[in-house]
Amino acid sequence: MGSPGVIQAEVDALLAAIACPPAGDEPPRARADFLLSLMELPEEARDRKGSNGRTVRAAAVEALLELGYPYALEVHPDVLEAVRLEAGGPKEASGPRISVPGIVVSLLAMVLQVLIVFVAFSVRGRSSWGELFQQLLLALVVVPPLAAIFGQVAELRRTQFLGSVGMGLQALVWLFVSLNNEWGWLLVLLLPWHLCMAAAYLMYPSSEEPGDAPPADTR
Repeated sequence: MGSPGVIQAEVDALLAAIACPPAGDEPPRARADFLLSLMELPEEARDRKGSNGRTVRAAAVEALLELGYPYALEVHPDVLEAVRLEAGGPKEASGPRISVPGIVVSLLAMVLQVLIVFVAFSVRGRSSWGELFQQLLLALVVVPPLAAIFGQVAELRRTQFLGSVGMGLQALVWLFVSLNNEWGWLLVLLLPWHLCMAAAYLMYPSSEEPGDAPPADTR
């Protein structure tokens, strides 16, 4: 791609390959590494444009973002900002719509759940299986709110949608635990199911935002 003899048809073919979803036997990690390598090409190569006016770097960034979590986190903020400025348009100029209350409630729910997990396992004592289960619970607690927040800030509706749904499931789990415990309604008041539910509602992507695609893959 860095060769001066590259023709327009070759650039268009590369952009078409980038836009295609990964094959069934292609690991997402391999696709992500390929897209990252395109972003790191010399400026002359990565800024080559196809017939549609899009550069190789912009197409690679868009494809990597569509891979979702955790690969979308590997896009450097400076690269993401450069591609947005390159694309232009009113949506990029106005910036992402950030729900400050949603982010605050999501972080509060996450912190309280992390504290509950640590307290619960400190009371039960430590074992190899217990530590493994604790790490699994912490991942289930931390990933949904962070995914929702990152999805909203980076304008990745699918990631935001999955994070919001994850927090809704957290709320249902805590509510189930509360109602099926000898402490009964006391746990209903103490456990953070209500915070998780509020966070899921506040972080759910709005369908009224112009130009946004639905969370589901329509390709």
